[in-house]
Amino acid sequence: MSMKRVLALMIAGVVLCVGITACGKGSESSNNVVTVEKESVPSAEASKETSADTGLSIPGLWQTASIGYDDGESMQPEYYVQFTDSEIQYGHMKDGEFSLDHADKISTIEKTASGGIRVQAENSNGFKYTYQTCETDSNILEYYGTWDESEFADTYSGSSSLSICVSDQAKEPTVSADFLDDDIVFHTDESVEDFRVYSLELDIHDDGTVDYIPTEVYREAELTKDSPATVHLEFPGDMSLNGFSYKGPDGSVKTFTIGISGMDGSLVINAEDYELPD
Repeated sequence: MSMKRVLALMIAGVVLCVGITACGKGSESSNNVVTVEKESVPSAEASKETSADTGLSIPGLWQTASIGYDDGESMQPEYYVQFTDSEIQYGHMKDGEFSLDHADKISTIEKTASGGIRVQAENSNGFKYTYQTCETDSNILEYYGTWDESEFADTYSGSSSLSICVSDQAKEPTVSADFLDDDIVFHTDESVEDFRVYSLELDIHDDGTVDYIPTEVYREAELTKDSPATVHLEFPGDMSLNGFSYKGPDGSVKTFTIGISGMDGSLVINAEDYELPD
C-alpha cells in the first residue's frame, strides 16, 4: 500500500473520531444525537401562591386615580378594577354594572409585615407589577411597576394606584365598654374578628415613654353587635390599664388600652400600639 493511501486513511479516522466526540457533547448531527436528561427542577411559577392558596382576597370595587373619560354626567376613572382569586380585572361601569375590558393574571398574593396585602401580577405582554396596601390608608392600593421591592421607590405611580370606591369602603367598627357590677361588657356596632382582652403591665422608661406588656385573659373568635362580651378585669391602682384588640375590616389588628378616668370614674379607651402575644 502506498504512503499516500496510508495518510488518507489516517486523516479519515481522525475526522471520524472528532465528529463522534462533538456529538457526545451535544452537537446536532442527524445520525449521532446524544440526549442529556437533566434532573427536573420545579419552576418559580410552581411555587407561587394565589389567593385561592392563601385564603387572602381583596373585596370590593376599586378605581384608578387617573381619569379616563367623561361619560356625559361625570368624569370617570381610566379603569374600574376588581380582584378575583386568579385575576385583576379592569373595566368600565355601564348602567351600574361592571363591564370587563381586560384582565391580568395574579402570580402571588400575600400579607405584608404591616398587615396589608401585596399582589403581584403580570399582563399579557409579560410586564410585571405590584399593588400593595398603603401603610397609612387601607383604602388605597399603591402601584409599583416591578416585583422587586428594592425598586419600589423608583417605580411607584400615583396615577396607576387604586382607591376603593366610596360605596365599597368597609365601615370601621366602634368597640365600647361599660361596667356591669365587677365586670366589663364590651359592645361593637359592627362585627369584628379575633377579639382579645389583656391585662397590661406598664414598663415606664427613664425618658417617660411607656411599653405595654399584655397578658391575654379572654379571647372570642368574633364579637358581634348582638352578642357582647363580658370580662372580669381588675384595676388595682391609679395607673393600672387593661387592653383589647381585634382584627379590622381591612385585616389589620387594632390595639387599645382601657382604664378608669380620674375625673368621674368612667372607662376611658385609647388606641395604642403594643406587641401582642402569640
